[in-house]
Amino acid sequence: MWKILEKKITNESRQDRNLRNIYEQYFYSLVKGKLQISKILENNDPTPDFKITIGDKSYITEVKGLDPIYEKTWNLFIEVCASNHREELCDSYELDVSPWEIHREDKETVREELSKIISKIDLPRDNINFQIQGRVNTYTFSLKRRNLPKGLRIAHGKGGKVTSNLRNKLFSNQYEKIDFLSFINMNQEIDENKILTEVFNGKIILFDNEEKISVINPFFFGRYKQIRLLLMIDPIKEECYFIPSPCCNKNDISRLLYSLVNTLKSSNFKIKIVSLNYKWVEI
Repeated sequence: MWKILEKKITNESRQDRNLRNIYEQYFYSLVKGKLQISKILENNDPTPDFKITIGDKSYITEVKGLDPIYEKTWNLFIEVCASNHREELCDSYELDVSPWEIHREDKETVREELSKIISKIDLPRDNINFQIQGRVNTYTFSLKRRNLPKGLRIAHGKGGKVTSNLRNKLFSNQYEKIDFLSFINMNQEIDENKILTEVFNGKIILFDNEEKISVINPFFFGRYKQIRLLLMIDPIKEECYFIPSPCCNKNDISRLLYSLVNTLKSSNFKIKIVSLNYKWVEI
C-alpha cells in the first residue's frame, strides 16, 4: 500500500529532515515546483505543516493521513492459528470475539499473546475463553466447539469505531491556524461520501434564490470558520476531492481552489468538487 505513496515522493522530500512522515513527504512532493511551498518549523506549541504562497497571499495547511486504524480481529486469529499449526481451532469452533475490530496499536501485542495462548490449548475442549489486554482495548475471545462442516464460523459481536480526525479535539490548536485542511486517504473504507457526511455531520445544506448559504449544521466549518476548504487526496484511486466551506465568501476560496485544482490535475489526479446541491461534480 505504501509503495503507492513512495513512487511519488521526490529525493528532495525524502531527505528533508523537517518532513516528519510519509504523508508530509508525499504532499510536499505533489506541490513543490508547481506552487511555492515551505515547511513550517515546529516549536513548543502544535503548529500546522505547510505555508503555500499564491501571488501575494499565503495559505496555511495541516496534512493528516487517513490510514487503516482497525482490521478484523478474526482475521488475525485465523492468521495466528495457521502460523502455529492449530488450524483445528478454525475448522471445528465458532468464534465470538469482542471487539470485532483490532486497533493497529494493539495488533502486535495481541498477535504475540494469542500465539502463546493457542499453542498451549489442549484439545478437544467444548469451550475456550480468554482475554488479551492491548494498549487501547481489551479483547475477549470465546470459542465453542460445534459439529458442523469445517470452517471457522464468526458469531455476532461488537464492532469497533473509527474516530474521525475532524472530531479530534487534540488537533484544535492546529486547525485554528489553518486556511485549508488536507487529508491523504489510504483507508479504502473512507470514500468521498463518507468524508462529506463527516464534514457536515450528516446535515443538509440549503441555498436560497440569492445564493446565500443556509447550513442547518455546518459542523466542522462552523467550528473553524477561517478554514476555506477541505481537500482529500486519494492516491489509490488517483482522485482528489474538494469541499469548499459554506461559511466563507466564495471569492476567498476561488484563488486557492483554482491553484490547487490545477496543481493536482498536472499530477494526473481526477478532480471532484462539491456542488451547490450537495453533490460531487467532476471537473
